[in-house]
Amino acid sequence: GIWSSKTSPSSSPSASSSVFWGLTGSNRGNYGAPDNFCFDSLCADEPLVGLSEDDLRTRTRGFLNSVGIQASQTKGRNILLTMGSDFQYAQARKNYQNLDLLIDAVGQFLRDGTLNASDFFGDRFDSVRIFYSTPERYTSCKHADLMNSKQRPNTVKRDTSGYEVEESDAKFNPQNWAVKTGDFFPYADCDHCYWTGYFSSRQSLKRLERVGSSFLHAATQIDSMMKLYFSWYKNEPIPRVKERVKIKSTLGKPTRVPSWNSSPFYSLEDAMGVAQHHDAVAGTAKQHVAYDYAKLISSGISDANAFVTANLRRILLSASVSGGALDDLSYCPLLNETVCEVSKQAFENDDNEAIYVFVYNALAHMRSEAISLPVYEDVTYEAYQYNSHVDSWSHVQATLVPNMNYAQVAEAA
Repeated sequence: GIWSSKTSPSSSPSASSSVFWGLTGSNRGNYGAPDNFCFDSLCADEPLVGLSEDDLRTRTRGFLNSVGIQASQTKGRNILLTMGSDFQYAQARKNYQNLDLLIDAVGQFLRDGTLNASDFFGDRFDSVRIFYSTPERYTSCKHADLMNSKQRPNTVKRDTSGYEVEESDAKFNPQNWAVKTGDFFPYADCDHCYWTGYFSSRQSLKRLERVGSSFLHAATQIDSMMKLYFSWYKNEPIPRVKERVKIKSTLGKPTRVPSWNSSPFYSLEDAMGVAQHHDAVAGTAKQHVAYDYAKLISSGISDANAFVTANLRRILLSASVSGGALDDLSYCPLLNETVCEVSKQAFENDDNEAIYVFVYNALAHMRSEAISLPVYEDVTYEAYQYNSHVDSWSHVQATLVPNMNYAQVAEAA
């Protein structure tokens, strides 16, 4: 069918507001192999490999029964079999050995006549072809179903009594897909079991995922600019980090090559990739797993920050700008809790202390942003912005906003 995001049921779906969905009837609307045909190491279903020909024929008949049931709930001549589920294919060889055998068995038993397509599909289909496919190919085949049905309109025929009856294929003819409007959430998969809250649960983890993604995006840009800075402008070798390396022998000569996880951003890239799982950023994981996601992202930011800060310090340390004031350049990851040791310590003993704040815009266009920095409330502050084009400082507006500290964070300013 077609899911239209337009709210009005009378609104015709358009390419920009519609999504094709095609799992209706497949494993009761979910995904996974038909019953008794999960060949994964996590499943208890009996494998096909090693069965006698008679037993294999019996199992193949059961498989075609499942295919027939799904086909009866699906328009068109193509259905999607989702032969897999969560955490499966850790031992892919076992899966594919059985799938290869199943595909061959379906073709063989239908060709030699020991199984008949009509027993499973009536007079709707006289043959069946099972093959490995992709979502792209499946969608293309469903589109072909739609185009073919429009070129061959439904017809009627008369039974032996003279009554008009619909052709067996007519009710499956997808001249128009069903259109669903509104949202899919919440939905229930058992009594009193509702899936909902994807966009509102675990706000802190969702926010951390956004922060981590933004930090990684900015860090990779700064890394690229750093390489250009040192190689083009400074004519110096690019600073290197302590990399993981492996020794590879080439014609008897050992060669040092970077390991696959040698990038200073590897841990953050890995954490952000894992966080895209549909039970991670969605907030539907168990609490101890959500804690682990947050730990991985935080650790990745820390690792990437060490590299970025060290190289920013090299680029920005200029006597005309800071006079060496950036020697202790550091990153404040707890600004959302109004905690920043740099700004806190700067004003503990000296009211005339100056601190430098480096703000980087990773977007491809100009933006305006309010910069928040934790400070003591009983001190007067002035804020300035440095303009590198004219090598001067200009005054910018700053406002002291009291922190109510509702969370009672002891370290907060």
